[in-house]
Amino acid sequence: GTGFMSQAEVNTLLGVVGDPNSKGQVRDANCNAIVMQVRRNCDANYPSSMGEPYMSGLSPSNFNALQAVINAAHDTTGGKKRIEVHAWMVTFRTSGGHVYTEHDDTPTGSLTTLDNYWPSRDSAGAEVSDKAFDPGHPLAEDYTVNVAMDIVNNFDVDGIHFDYIRFTANNQGYNPTSLARYNARYGLSGQPDSNDPQWQQWRRDQVTAVVRKVYAKVQASKPHVKVSGSFVTWNPSPTSSTRSAFQGTRPYYDVYSDWDAWMQEGIVDAAFPMTYYNYASLPSDWTRWMNFEKDRKFNRHMYVGPGIYLNSLSNAILEIQQTRNTSPNGNNAQGWCGYSFRTPYSGGSWSGFSPSLVSQVTQTWDDIPTMPWKTSPTKAHISGTVTYFSNGKWADGATVSITGPENRSMYVDGTGFYAFIDLTPGTYVITAHKTGYTDAVRQVTIAVGS
Repeated sequence: GTGFMSQAEVNTLLGVVGDPNSKGQVRDANCNAIVMQVRRNCDANYPSSMGEPYMSGLSPSNFNALQAVINAAHDTTGGKKRIEVHAWMVTFRTSGGHVYTEHDDTPTGSLTTLDNYWPSRDSAGAEVSDKAFDPGHPLAEDYTVNVAMDIVNNFDVDGIHFDYIRFTANNQGYNPTSLARYNARYGLSGQPDSNDPQWQQWRRDQVTAVVRKVYAKVQASKPHVKVSGSFVTWNPSPTSSTRSAFQGTRPYYDVYSDWDAWMQEGIVDAAFPMTYYNYASLPSDWTRWMNFEKDRKFNRHMYVGPGIYLNSLSNAILEIQQTRNTSPNGNNAQGWCGYSFRTPYSGGSWSGFSPSLVSQVTQTWDDIPTMPWKTSPTKAHISGTVTYFSNGKWADGATVSITGPENRSMYVDGTGFYAFIDLTPGTYVITAHKTGYTDAVRQVTIAVGS
């Protein structure tokens, strides 16, 4: 949508760089951050080091929209407020474009030499409708992580933001390589039923692996960058603010996006749950999800994401106002993020929305709350990759344990990667284990923030 498809649109949205009198629509409305879609279908609005093509609609067709937005958002000429820029990437979807065609070879499912067939399939063997890559294929996981890190390492973004960080139905995830990995892990054969609890957890773990690896790599590369995502809610809404209540919702059991666990583990800095409900017809679902979100922050930030586009102007404002209320359990969110700038209320435009927003919600500027674990950390992290000594390939199926001030263990992901986040600093012994191989043992000392 309109906002950053050309330099003129960027100037309108965020002001002209160097002109103290040109603040742009975002600053004029006292909004302090934007979440900008930089990747849509394995295409980009920036020069991709991964070779992804420019998305359509840019003017000129190779317009570096991400850099233009960063320049304007971070411009503080004459006391202009700095706006945070969170780079929003659709994570797995390809829609059958250029990148899809590069990774659609005949599948082999071989675990000796990983094939170049990355699409996810459903339980009937058909490729999923949006031609999404399957995070259970190690090469697809590696590629997706590298796309995120290309953005983080090459642009001064304030955050990297996942969208569609999930499957799109409960009968997906049957990429032949992922299925072969699953059978090898558990000594099985054939194809599990889509409702098999172990297979469901496997698919959750494949999505989580992408989130964990990006988070750990950001910590090592640019720890000030915030990792977040737009996470689904949907009916049925949780009946209480508990883990078991979340497990009774569709993000967990239907599309294998366990964002409640990501918050608890600390592998995202903030959640932007897509709390997309029309207040006129589904006020109870809106309220239950919103209260759950406020109560389940753990040591991270929660920004409620009202679907203002579904609502009348008055109800769009009402939902935003309610994000600031205290939950019945006495908890508050750290902010809100409305979807979307293009359609801020049903049938409406920004020009019709912003006067009400400013008069009823954002009368004054608020600085973004600090994340103490980033600005004044007390914890440290351990991450690495387990490979086979003989050939250097990823040791899929290995386990890694750490002992020291804290004891933890995990399976490595399909790329041999592991990460333990938010550890008590000190000296740890790391042991990599796989049946039939000699353990690899290493001692490391980690310090605050490292």
